[in-house]
Amino acid sequence: MIFLYDFKKQKLRDDIKFSKDRDYEGITNAGDTLYVLCSNGELFKVWDLENEKPGSEVIRTPLTKQNNCEGLCYDAMRQRLLIACKSQPIEGTAPAGSRAVYAFDLIRKEFITQPVFVLSPDSVKEFLHSEGQSTDIIKENGKEIPFDFAPSEISIDPQSGDIYMLSSVGKTFLALESTGQIKCAIRLNPAIFIQPEGLTFKPNGDMLISDEGKDGKAGLVLIKRKKKKEDQ
Repeated sequence: MIFLYDFKKQKLRDDIKFSKDRDYEGITNAGDTLYVLCSNGELFKVWDLENEKPGSEVIRTPLTKQNNCEGLCYDAMRQRLLIACKSQPIEGTAPAGSRAVYAFDLIRKEFITQPVFVLSPDSVKEFLHSEGQSTDIIKENGKEIPFDFAPSEISIDPQSGDIYMLSSVGKTFLALESTGQIKCAIRLNPAIFIQPEGLTFKPNGDMLISDEGKDGKAGLVLIKRKKKKEDQ
């Protein structure tokens, strides 16, 4: 199901059934056509949302469940979808243990095997240390969770064009250049962000992070963009 949320009324407006039960991990809007990402790398194209039975099409990619696909966003400038893998990259396209982001070209309707960029968990850890931030073990529900970076979502800031990535594992938030170079890294407060899995932006640049909540209540965190002095 796809759920539509009304911000003004602060309630669910509608729900749309588009396929069978699967492990869906990401969703993005490309010109009123929705794309939904399955963890095995399949993309579901959904259109004509106002119709009682919206159109739906499955797009298969070389990605598999071993890649553990979790992040999806629309890159409007380049007319493509970006897909972030939580686990291993496609063999031969990036070093083992790294985290790769791939693209699906919406004009040519083809998957690009060469990664858009590649990150290593160690490079994220080193950047955090350079900024004076800890990568100590986090305790969750009595369990000790060592630091790792495993992308759970990807999005593009409509104001700057920077790429943002979220990792529920390690509770880390990144801002990157389009080349994948890290500009900013922040460790999230696990008391607020229990299981952050979704990230997107409103047109004005306000950011939304969705939290699955694990065994508790799910939620949305709205982070408003700070106005520049000339706009105040």
